Amino acid sequence: MVIWQDLTDLLKIKKCARIGHGKVGYSMLETAEYGLLEIAIGQAKSKRPNKGRSLLEFPSSYVILDLETTGLDPVLDAIIEFAGIHYVDGVPKSEFSSLVKPTISIDPYIEELTGITNEMVSTAPTLTEILPEIQKFIGANVIIAHNANFDINFLYEAYTQILGKPFTNDFVDTLRLSRRLYPSYDHHRLCDLVDRFDIGESVAHRAMKDVNQTQACYERMRSDFNAGLVQFPDKASQHKPKIYAKDITPQTQDYNIDSPIFGKVFCFTGTLQFAKRSDAMQLVVDQGGQCVDGVKKGVDYLVIGGDGYHCQLINGKSGKWEKALKLKIKGSPIEIISEDTFLDMIST
Repeated sequence: MVIWQDLTDLLKIKKCARIGHGKVGYSMLETAEYGLLEIAIGQAKSKRPNKGRSLLEFPSSYVILDLETTGLDPVLDAIIEFAGIHYVDGVPKSEFSSLVKPTISIDPYIEELTGITNEMVSTAPTLTEILPEIQKFIGANVIIAHNANFDINFLYEAYTQILGKPFTNDFVDTLRLSRRLYPSYDHHRLCDLVDRFDIGESVAHRAMKDVNQTQACYERMRSDFNAGLVQFPDKASQHKPKIYAKDITPQTQDYNIDSPIFGKVFCFTGTLQFAKRSDAMQLVVDQGGQCVDGVKKGVDYLVIGGDGYHCQLINGKSGKWEKALKLKIKGSPIEIISEDTFLDMIST
């Protein structure tokens, strides 16, 4: 077994947790190396002292921004595009955008997803070169972004590593706003908001286009809130009765024994994008699978919900994910899969 001396050594080996936006599954190194890397990365990002607060309000002056990156992890991945618009009293005052030359190559999946190729960034400034300009543009303004923790944590890592100080700006997350103001909707991705508010064609994964769409969604939510059409629910009204796996019973006995679901045990964590968790569990048991509430020996698959797969990589893994990793290191055959991979299995 190789004993890695520090995080720098660990980052030189190929990523063992290459997770694309759902379609790229978990690829493992040798189990012991994988465990050591996970521990080191977890320690590196377990705390972000002085990180700004997530606000539930509608500021009139702010910087709305978006990043494109080589992947989901602010420690392992790199920024490849920055875009932002500075608003003062609701009026756009300035904007800034640039491609960024990363320290690692952009893999084909990300190239296809974003349209940003290795050739396009080959002559772009590096993050070290352009970050002072980004810092000057952002200043001390409140940040607005969709799924804001993703962008904030990449900026936090960049500020810490390059500027020697944390990124401390408070921020408003339009995804969080949508969940609180429109709780009857199941999905709150940017494309969902664009469709819901009839803003226009959803063209995602280029930074400035995402910024403009996020701004339009933010203005619509602010307008609805100011008009009294929506409001933030109190904590009591947000309580929902918990559905346990044991409460889900099959609605059919006509199983397809060739289904990859049949005879397998599933556990879920994170917020699913395509359905409620109880509905996902129903799909499993209706195909001859079994669901449990906790990760333990005998579980075949841990499914990470869409937002959870995205956010937990950034903010720290859930307890179920951590337990699954420990079982994996000990030799358990449990697989950690994304929501999209689960959907592929369901439709097989």
